[in-house]
Amino acid sequence: MNRRINCWLNTDNNSGNHRTGKDQMTASVEFMGTQRNLTGKSSVEISLTDFPVVSDVLEYISALFPSLYMNRYNTMVTVNGEISPVDRILKAGDKIVFLPVIGGG
Repeated sequence: MNRRINCWLNTDNNSGNHRTGKDQMTASVEFMGTQRNLTGKSSVEISLTDFPVVSDVLEYISALFPSLYMNRYNTMVTVNGEISPVDRILKAGDKIVFLPVIGGG
């Protein structure tokens, strides 16, 4: 990952101000169900100094919480409630949710 990512943990999903500085943006990653149990958090707020893309956030969250076993092949992404590709550029205030792909028969 070439971009510098600063992260702080936030359990309040209503953080309000999504711009923390002239060039910084804030987006939140929300954890659901088992993800919430494994991370112990309801959300993680991420401040990025560049225009981030979803794949950067996925890579960072995967490194931060390796027990989630997430990658671009086994995870569906939603941004603001809509299915999103991993190359999507994020904006301040976006809410990202990574959903595991479930299969079976």
